[in-house]
Amino acid sequence: AGLGTHFCRRCEYCQPCPSGLKIPAMFLFEGYYTRYNLKEWALERYAALPVKASDCSQCGLCESRCPYELPIREMLKQTAATLEK
Repeated sequence: AGLGTHFCRRCEYCQPCPSGLKIPAMFLFEGYYTRYNLKEWALERYAALPVKASDCSQCGLCESRCPYELPIREMLKQTAATLEK
């Protein structure tokens, strides 16, 4: 399985998020869930985050800072769909 074109490199330029999301960590956990089949590991760590991907206010500040021009807001929606079942 490839990484695809929307791969977070965890540079953290998107941080801090005004809504308090730990965006790189969320994408890391989602990747472990989907790419490495470490579902329980990923779900436990995601559950411990105080703010979830679904709490994104859609302000877009993260995307304006991302040097890789990732569609972070769409990626957060996917992360929420995967890890907030």
